Amino acid sequence: MTIKENIKKILDKKFDSVINGYSPSNVDSFLDSIINDLENIEKTIEKLNSEKENQTKTIEELNKEILKITKENIELKSRLEEIEESKKDE
Repeated sequence: MTIKENIKKILDKKFDSVINGYSPSNVDSFLDSIINDLENIEKTIEKLNSEKENQTKTIEELNKEILKITKENIELKSRLEEIEESKKDE
């Protein structure tokens, strides 16, 4: 059940009236605070998911950059070895 479904369930919940029962206004106030908390939790989850997406993209970009640099490093090492070999032959 999603947070929105839980909020709707809380909003739609009806309590029977009884003598010496709970104050309807107190119950409503308490349920309103629960709904508020759930809405804040939902906003936090959405924010964290968005941040996660952004960080995942950043990680992917950095991994591509690492791969590129690694390839360049291999090429440079190979060139260096060639230069060193050519100097030995001279």
